[in-house]
Amino acid sequence: MKCIIVIPAFNADNTIASLVEQIQKTTTIPIMIIDDGSNIPVSNYISDSNVIIHRIEKNMGKGYAIRTGLRYSQSSGYSHVVTLDADLQHPVKYIPKLLAVKDGVDLVIGVRHFDVMMPVNRRISNTLTSLILSCLCHRKFRDSQCGYRRYRIGTLNGLILEEDGFMFESEVIVKMFKNKQGQLVEIPIETVYNNEKSHIRNVYDTVQFIQLMIKSIFK
Repeated sequence: MKCIIVIPAFNADNTIASLVEQIQKTTTIPIMIIDDGSNIPVSNYISDSNVIIHRIEKNMGKGYAIRTGLRYSQSSGYSHVVTLDADLQHPVKYIPKLLAVKDGVDLVIGVRHFDVMMPVNRRISNTLTSLILSCLCHRKFRDSQCGYRRYRIGTLNGLILEEDGFMFESEVIVKMFKNKQGQLVEIPIETVYNNEKSHIRNVYDTVQFIQLMIKSIFK
């Protein structure tokens, strides 16, 4: 397995340096930060030569940033990509567990506990979207919205991924598992929510999710 860590980052100046430091204490895997049009460029406060920083000048969305990282990973010969959010909500101690899953598994997803640590609106949203995706793909997804993942590049090569925003993670699940018997492993992780401002827009992203589901049903 040749793996790289890809971190989409938008205005994460309060957390990204700490996250990189924690990752480097946990693993020697290369790190790539996709700076998604942050007001203060990530390169202004991270100058580590071992960290690849790719800046997108205009904020394009989480999905666009991850797809940018996936394209780089593919062209650079990596076989797997680990993604995690830049806001310290994904404890780095689970990276070795994601890496320990056998190479041939198509998707590894971190599964959070939907308890009081998770805001009520996120708990409801995550529960419903996971239920809908489980019904659509005829298999159980316990936390379909979690961005703490390990992707197998070979599997993604056969998918047409178009979502630029937060729907990207749902799109991957639909296109990977709706009509195919892909391999999925779920890894239990801690539920961590800081005081960082969420970039999720509840109404807009709900509409986007509904549109994605409608398109998926008729494809």
